[in-house]
Amino acid sequence: MSPNQKNITPFYHFFVQFGFDYTLEEIAERVGVTKKTIHNRFISRQNLENKVLKYYQDHFITQFQNKIEFSNHSIESLLLLIFDLETSIIREFPLFYKANGIHNHFSFFETHFLIPIVIQIVLKGQQAGDLYGDIDPKKYAHLFIYHIFTIYLQDAVSEINGLLMDTEKEKKSIINRTIQTEYIEFILMSILTDQGKQKLKQVDLNLLFMVS
Repeated sequence: MSPNQKNITPFYHFFVQFGFDYTLEEIAERVGVTKKTIHNRFISRQNLENKVLKYYQDHFITQFQNKIEFSNHSIESLLLLIFDLETSIIREFPLFYKANGIHNHFSFFETHFLIPIVIQIVLKGQQAGDLYGDIDPKKYAHLFIYHIFTIYLQDAVSEINGLLMDTEKEKKSIINRTIQTEYIEFILMSILTDQGKQKLKQVDLNLLFMVS
């Protein structure tokens, strides 16, 4: 872990546990540093939050990339991405919400931090013959991310965000209750070759997306 990451990690854990509705003085006290130390390291509250969000995004991507090294095919990788987003909602909701929120504008997702990795997965799927070769990977990545965040995950995110007090158990219950495997199939089926459709049929979506 680099010195910069060591400086960010305590603040990452603070925001994961407590959220963002705290003053800089309260954050400093809880983390165990002085307000002056925060100012010297990050200059401003906004810069601190930006650094923590970047750490969250980089950590998510690193963990996911390590996981899909053992993925059987690109379809499984896309499904695992959705599952990891659900897990992030449960374990890191304040940061998940800060990074993604509830957006309905397609333009917001054109620069989403997950676009490059979805493009990479789509290209691999095309090379393997699981996804149609005439699909534009970048356009599909935008569409995939847009649908996952604005439709598939939106109900769960809205409900959890409205809770006065949330526990991991409550968040798991909401995620499991709002699973829409039919919608996941709808998002994927249009890009899958016959070979890809057979591979999707071999995956038990209900079992995969049930968070325990």
